[in-house]
Parts: sequence; C-alpha cells; structure tokens
Amino acid sequence: MSMSALDRLGSALVMLLCLLYIIMLGGGTYEQMNVTKLIVTAPPASFDMLMGEFPFSPVVFWTTFRPLTILLFIVTLVLCWKKRPTRNVLLAAFGIDSLVTISTFLYFAPEVGSMISAAAANRVEGLEERAVRWYSLNYVRLAVFYVVGLLLLFAHRNFTLESKTGYEALTAPHQRMSN
Repeated sequence: MSMSALDRLGSALVMLLCLLYIIMLGGGTYEQMNVTKLIVTAPPASFDMLMGEFPFSPVVFWTTFRPLTILLFIVTLVLCWKKRPTRNVLLAAFGIDSLVTISTFLYFAPEVGSMISAAAANRVEGLEERAVRWYSLNYVRLAVFYVVGLLLLFAHRNFTLESKTGYEALTAPHQRMSN
C-alpha cells in the first residue's frame, strides 16, 4: 500500500517536529550543562554572565523554536487525527509538553528573572539556595522534555508503519501472540 500525498505531508511534518524538538532539546541541554551550571556556582557573582554589557541571552533561540514546535504539534495533530495510534502518542506528547511549558512560564522563567534582579541589587540572602533549587528542578524539566522527544520519535514510527501497511500492521503482532 503506497502513501497518499496527505500521508507524505503528515510524515514530513512528524519528522520536522521530531527534528525541531531534538534541536530544542540540544539547546536546553547545552544551557543546563554549561550556562546554568556556572550560574549556580557562586551567586550573586556568577550571575554576571546574565547581566552587563554582553550578557548570555537565549531569548532569540527560545522565541523561535518554542512557538515553531507548538505550532507544528497542533498542525501535525490535525493532520494525523484519523491515525489513532499516532494521534494518541502525539496527544500524550503534546499534553506533557504543554504542562512543562506552563511550569516554565509559571516558575522557571520568572524565578530566573527574580534571581537576576536580586543579584543586580546585591540581595544575596537565600539566593544560593534558590539557584540550586532552580537548577535541580530544571534537570527534572529537561528530563520530561526528553520523554516528550522519545514519544515524538515513537509517533513517527507509528505514523510510518500505519501509513505504509495500515492500522492492522500495528496490532497484528499482538493478535499473533494471542493465538
């Protein structure tokens, strides 16, 4: 069974979503292992890399990739809606991603902004503890994003199998095992 034009478009979008998400994971991993690690070493002095004349600012990266991945999630979900196994994995990935993104807007982004302000004003009481907590929780957040990345790769696998051979190919191994 050959793939229709709509299936080829769906496959390309799932693949593009996987690619952009993996690039985004790379950015998040780089920040966590290199930038964030340095920031928490000796607050408030270590916060200098986020302030001053030439601060590290990943804003352009995140304001480009985050909206693109969210838009691709939505378009891909719409296009794959009739492909139940793929849709279900994409829905799970999008749901988890959305929860982590909400946590970013509610805690991670405001907290780093607050810590930068505190460091700039030389309000150091509790700053080190806050930075360490933020750093540790950021590892959890990054790990959850990696789970989403794996789900996306699994969704691409499902889509490819389902488009080439039909839904039966995904369920056949279970049916053979029960016989």
